Amino acid sequence: MKKLILAITLLVAFTMNAQGNGKGKKAFLKNLSNEQAATLKTKKMTLQLDLSERQIDPIYTINLDLITKRRAKVKMTKEEREKMSTDEKYNKLTERLDQKIATKKRFKEILSDNQMEKLVKVTAQKHRKHKRHRQSK
Repeated sequence: MKKLILAITLLVAFTMNAQGNGKGKKAFLKNLSNEQAATLKTKKMTLQLDLSERQIDPIYTINLDLITKRRAKVKMTKEEREKMSTDEKYNKLTERLDQKIATKKRFKEILSDNQMEKLVKVTAQKHRKHKRHRQSK
């Protein structure tokens, strides 16, 4: 009986330890400077899209700009979002979509058609994965 209890206790302990808190990578990325985060993002894109040497610097500039803007935004609480008027929500959504369109145009100027297709495909996969993860919570 004692061995059974010990085995169950060890099993639970190992299971809890193996799951971790899930914040390791997120916390690490949040502690990086904007330049470091942009460098990592650019290197990942270089691996995914086979960027040439002349494409790396403009892509780095775009990534640095995006990361700086994203981190500068103030996170709104749920209550603040609910208090927003319909016009405010519309303006915020329009602004975000305009930024996405501008970013896509900037990438199209730098990347080849094949690279752009890969980028769209990878981005869509990430969005699907993130959406599934959010729904499972």
